[in-house]
Amino acid sequence: MKKTIERNLAEHQEVLAQLHSLENTIQQTAILMVDALKNGKTIFWCGNGGSASDAQHLAGELIGRFKGDRKPLKSISLNADSAVMTCIVNDYGYEHIFSRQVEALGEEGDILVGISTSGQSANVNHALNAAKNKKNAYRRIVRQGVWSSVRDSRPCHRYSIRIHRTYSGDAYHHRPYSV
Repeated sequence: MKKTIERNLAEHQEVLAQLHSLENTIQQTAILMVDALKNGKTIFWCGNGGSASDAQHLAGELIGRFKGDRKPLKSISLNADSAVMTCIVNDYGYEHIFSRQVEALGEEGDILVGISTSGQSANVNHALNAAKNKKNAYRRIVRQGVWSSVRDSRPCHRYSIRIHRTYSGDAYHHRPYSV
């Protein structure tokens, strides 16, 4: 057990050391999100399994009290409404569970953050395509060494991050990657 703990701590330290290379991308992503929220836009989130939990948590932090009292921010987790989700799955299939919601709720200038462990989640990918078609900014967060992107549709900037999850723990190795 001690070796496992030491290995995981070393992996976390490596991730922290690599985060410096992502400072500009993180800052540009934060500016994109802040600008959208200042303009009354919404940040949407989606994912499956543990990524769904991440999506709900992040949406909740924006609506709730993250970092002190402030005005609640417009944020919706698309995997939180079981009635809507089961209706869409029943009528259209699981791959459209998020894209139908983006088509219904998304407006130009909104942001969609899609989270996927494999990068192969058809429903997350369909949602990202729906966001692109609605001229939303979109961000894909993918683990397991697959690419992710942030795209601001207004000036058409695209930012990318490669996120690799180790198989021995929850540490994420971040490496810049351009698309």
